[in-house]
Amino acid sequence: MKDIFLLSKLFIKKRLNLLTKEDKMILSSLQEEYGFYKNLKTQTLLKRTHHYSLIDSNAAWRKISKKIDQKSKRVAVFPRKNWIGYAAASIAILCIASFLVFQNVDFGQAPAVSVSQPVIPKGSSKAVLILNNGEKIYLNPESGYTSSNSSSNGKDLVYTESSDTDSVEFNTLAVPRGGQFHIKLSDGSEVWLNSDSKIKYPVQFSKNKPREVKLIYGEAYLAVTSSAENNGNGFQVKTGQQTVKVLGTEFNIKAYPEEPVITTTLVEGKVRLNLQEDTFLLAPSEQLSFNKSTKETQINKVHVYDAISWKKGVFSFKGADLKHIMTVISRWYDVHVIFENRALETIRFTGAFSKEQNLEQLLKTIKETNFINAYEIKERQIIVK
Repeated sequence: MKDIFLLSKLFIKKRLNLLTKEDKMILSSLQEEYGFYKNLKTQTLLKRTHHYSLIDSNAAWRKISKKIDQKSKRVAVFPRKNWIGYAAASIAILCIASFLVFQNVDFGQAPAVSVSQPVIPKGSSKAVLILNNGEKIYLNPESGYTSSNSSSNGKDLVYTESSDTDSVEFNTLAVPRGGQFHIKLSDGSEVWLNSDSKIKYPVQFSKNKPREVKLIYGEAYLAVTSSAENNGNGFQVKTGQQTVKVLGTEFNIKAYPEEPVITTTLVEGKVRLNLQEDTFLLAPSEQLSFNKSTKETQINKVHVYDAISWKKGVFSFKGADLKHIMTVISRWYDVHVIFENRALETIRFTGAFSKEQNLEQLLKTIKETNFINAYEIKERQIIVK
């Protein structure tokens, strides 16, 4: 089943042209193993996804969860012919949302929404740069910015290294809801900020001290240059009650104030996390979750793509409840979500959506999978029914 899930994810990445060289090798191997996938025509698969979208997914999830939670050690062996059929169905179900979004399929069924819905566009590159003296610079593709040590084209903010590192000045970059932004720090490290995020960092790093930035809130993906390239100085990220120390690596930190858990996901390299009096070492594909209320920590192996897909222009979810999904969506489109039917909040969903579409297109896709009965858009408010 893990192979089937991986195969589905790779298919989604292929449709988005996001396959790495390693992904292509894995996909080729899985295609050979599961021959039905290679020979399955796209149109046939689309018809099947429409059929499977009529399934009561909430009831199906409860049945699957019950099976997962059973402590029985029995292993059920299915005849290969039947197993392949179940696998094909699994792929179809996992990819319902992805096929509908990425191929813009019209099955001739309009969702039950009012005809005059306001068009809420997707998010875009925008941020507010707060200089050391408190001055605010608004960055977006329509307005560039240049100073003695930095420049921006409205999508990226790039700092240049200076020989003068004695006087330490700090800049803060705030990305509003409906925005995202990329920073290249003076040491060459890169930071991608998600919607509703804020980070503080030195304009120039000291040559005799550890490099340090502070994620005030929100979500950031960091690709850090090695200590060997920076006079042996390590790099650390402070956020809330934790400090992440790295030695040349790529990782993602999610620390929104309204969410009870801070998650740190390692993509490659090594990171050491200091939480209160405890220290944790993460390996690639591991995610540490820290509950801010209970102070409990948990380390799990995860599909890294789900944690970093936002940076690649995709919303990717695995078994996420609809409340969490709508929270993520609300940040990107800068809207407020209200559940008229609170029972819908706990429905679980696995799938992916492109971020390159307006809000109504995305909501139509969710509705066509029968996860919600209807929705209504009032100005910048979504009512889920």
